[in-house]
Amino acid sequence: QLFPGPVENIPLAYPVNRNGVSTPRDQLSIPPDRTFLLTVGNINRNKRVDKVIECLAANRELAAKVFYMVCGHANPETKDRLNALIRQAGLQDGIRLNGRTSENDLRSYFTVADVCINLRNPAMEGGSASLVEMMLHGKAGIVSDTGVYAEVPDSCVRKIRPDHEKEDITCVLSDLVSDPQLRERLGGNALS
Repeated sequence: QLFPGPVENIPLAYPVNRNGVSTPRDQLSIPPDRTFLLTVGNINRNKRVDKVIECLAANRELAAKVFYMVCGHANPETKDRLNALIRQAGLQDGIRLNGRTSENDLRSYFTVADVCINLRNPAMEGGSASLVEMMLHGKAGIVSDTGVYAEVPDSCVRKIRPDHEKEDITCVLSDLVSDPQLRERLGGNALS
């Protein structure tokens, strides 16, 4: 509608093997009584992991109900900054920076995750493999309401307004942690 020339739609070529062997949750060192939150990908400032940590630090009741794992490479400066935030908040028992993660372990984490957090601010890509993988695993997701993420139907994910991150992350996490049926419905919609 905006460009008079030819337009092509190229699907993100990203296979996901949901049928591979995965390790059961009780063997993954994830507390059984907590909602398992997962972020995947190269970890940098635009992934907003720091904002999730800050929200959990500000809401101790919510933090006590979740276990948040971050899988992916982070440069030393980013890793040190995030670890400092975690220590300052006293959240070492509820947040794990896993670093680079094998494909088999990552499949296991996706399989057992309750909620996938896939925030970007700013959103700089035209597609997201971690978003596709989250949806193909049928997981409830939290995304930024910007870029390609804003185009995902509201029936599949919960969206965070970039200019209201702290408020929205806290509200959306509280809703998803307290409502397993909502998580299941979002994940089912994402998969279909």
